[in-house]
Amino acid sequence: MFADDVAALLVLEGIGVLNKTIFVSSKAALPEGFFISIIETGGTAPEYTQGEAAPAYRHPGAQLTFGGEDYDVVAQKAEQSFVVLASVRNRFINFTWYLSISPLQEPFNMGPVDDKGRVRKVFNVIAKMRGVQNMTQQDATKWRPVV
Repeated sequence: MFADDVAALLVLEGIGVLNKTIFVSSKAALPEGFFISIIETGGTAPEYTQGEAAPAYRHPGAQLTFGGEDYDVVAQKAEQSFVVLASVRNRFINFTWYLSISPLQEPFNMGPVDDKGRVRKVFNVIAKMRGVQNMTQQDATKWRPVV
């Protein structure tokens, strides 16, 4: 799933640790301190190619929320994540081929602190990825995952 791939990339880049500071899903219990929450969003319609019934390219979306008590840490992690994700071009992440991952806006302050006194910064991303059904076994076995 797209959110898992985003999390894997952030872990690989040293931005956080899965299930300690990086959480995937709206059901995750967020910690008291710093966190990154990644929740999949609707994305946009897929693209088709001539003669194929299945989508050739899919466009999943995700929202990344960064929270913590120290505004500077939250802002720094959001900016690092923004740059890492915006830099994705033509690469595999966990056996999925991504043409790109594009932020839809700059990281922004989500407003007043939450009920635990944490500031939050947010941005959304959308990807262009190869349709899973178009990946052959030969394609998948000749590439290693990022993580």
